Amino acid sequence: MNSVVGKSRLIQETNLPNLPYLQAVVKEGLRMYPPVPLFGRRLQEGCKMGGSYVAEKTTLVVNGYAIMRDSNYWEDPDEFKLERFLGEQGDEIREQVLKYLSFWSGRRGCPGSNLAYIFLGTSIGMMIQCFDWRIEEVKVNLEEILSGWS
Repeated sequence: MNSVVGKSRLIQETNLPNLPYLQAVVKEGLRMYPPVPLFGRRLQEGCKMGGSYVAEKTTLVVNGYAIMRDSNYWEDPDEFKLERFLGEQGDEIREQVLKYLSFWSGRRGCPGSNLAYIFLGTSIGMMIQCFDWRIEEVKVNLEEILSGWS
């Protein structure tokens, strides 16, 4: 980040295309923890899905969280691996957009997704620049837990 942005100013939106590692951090974070894990769509026409007929006006709920953690699509799906979105693998992921659903995809995708990527990239970049991050323990426990549920 220092070689692209420098140390005398904060990251700006125009720096993001030159920071592929930061972009990979944002995308992998959204893959593991999508902002909207479930998407609902109402079918306007009946159609056949997976060998079964689905009637018109049926509400279809897609579990984007499960798709982005499916071992059929992702190698080590529960691991935080930036390599997925860097280099040749990153090109392969872009070609297979349907398995990366952080803001849905296609014509029904979120119209603000580009703005969200810009905000996330610049805010994470600023946190990297402005704070001195230190870890007291040798290893940080990243195990997911549900708290506040009774």
